[in-house]
Amino acid sequence: MITEEGQPLERGRIHVAPPDRHLLVAGDHLHVRRGPRENRSRPAIDPLFRSAAVSCSTRVIGVVLSGMLNDGSSGLRAVKRCGGLAVVQDPRDAAYPDMPRNALIYADVDHVLPLAGLAPLLARLAASPRPPPLVEAPEEIRIEALIDAQELTVMPDQHNFGPLSSLGCPDCHGIMQEIREGGLVRSRCHTGHAFTLEVLRLAQGEAWERTLYAAMRAQQEQEMLCRRLAEEARGRSEARSEADFQRRAWDYQEGAGLIRQLVARGNGQGAGSTEVGLAPQ
Repeated sequence: MITEEGQPLERGRIHVAPPDRHLLVAGDHLHVRRGPRENRSRPAIDPLFRSAAVSCSTRVIGVVLSGMLNDGSSGLRAVKRCGGLAVVQDPRDAAYPDMPRNALIYADVDHVLPLAGLAPLLARLAASPRPPPLVEAPEEIRIEALIDAQELTVMPDQHNFGPLSSLGCPDCHGIMQEIREGGLVRSRCHTGHAFTLEVLRLAQGEAWERTLYAAMRAQQEQEMLCRRLAEEARGRSEARSEADFQRRAWDYQEGAGLIRQLVARGNGQGAGSTEVGLAPQ
């Protein structure tokens, strides 16, 4: 069922996040919050895992199934650090092996099974006794869970997750800090957006493409304006001005063509080998 804010966490019921909302665990009930996107997703798996780890400690079983990139790796680490269990689908059995493969790299996984064997395993684990819960979850996990729930705004001068990143947040252009979790490196900005390096690369690539299209549009508009000005100069029999505006129009047309080549290569790949000549203003 689609979960509502404050709904009780019920035994034997599957709770599903509504569109564009994080599903979070808070003790014996659930939160549905429009918190900052993580890895460009909302709902996202890592905020759910973190909130469950903080609230339920050793009673949590985190499961990572087929999927792309490395979503879930950070959350599964949080589950393990808070005393829970980590279960991962065998990457060889997954249609998209990235997520389970990365979970095995970055988290201390307890069980790896094909999809067909997960249900019996989970039923057995759920019925087995668990150790007493931890007294308190690690501070950095609790802080990130509060950020996901929109109950805390992180500021670089107050919450030191790690060194400041040289890259700005692709979603809001805010300052980012690097978070190192074993071999897993993530970035979180002061408004809360979070990215693994792999997802950050994709997001920056999309930003690069948007920049290229904006530059190409500006070049084309300048070309059209210069041609219009050349026509006006011709009507006034100003041959020198007409030739100057025609030259500028050709320069802008050439610049737009070079940018179009960069776009065709895909998110600026290979841009370093091409010099883009932009027309003088």
